[in-house]
Amino acid sequence: GLARMPFRRFLAAAASGSVIWCVGILAIGWNVGYRWRLALYLMQRFTVPVVLVIVLLVGGYFLVKTTIKHRLDARLQEMPGGEVDAENQNNHDFLEV
Repeated sequence: GLARMPFRRFLAAAASGSVIWCVGILAIGWNVGYRWRLALYLMQRFTVPVVLVIVLLVGGYFLVKTTIKHRLDARLQEMPGGEVDAENQNNHDFLEV
């Protein structure tokens, strides 16, 4: 495949993920039970705001990461001997996770 993962490892990961997903959905359904209308109301009311908050948090993360990276690069350029070539810069990326 794309990740060049051995088939047995892929099968184990896919099967375990499927079991976890199915057990989780089954547990939610079991606990919601006859209160499914309340659950449906809550999902309809809060799905869009929660997704917007997640998008804003992810966007904020990348904005802060980019800002910090640009400021660090600018400070490195100001230092004596701070000219950093592209190859050396890639090796010393402080914000890589």
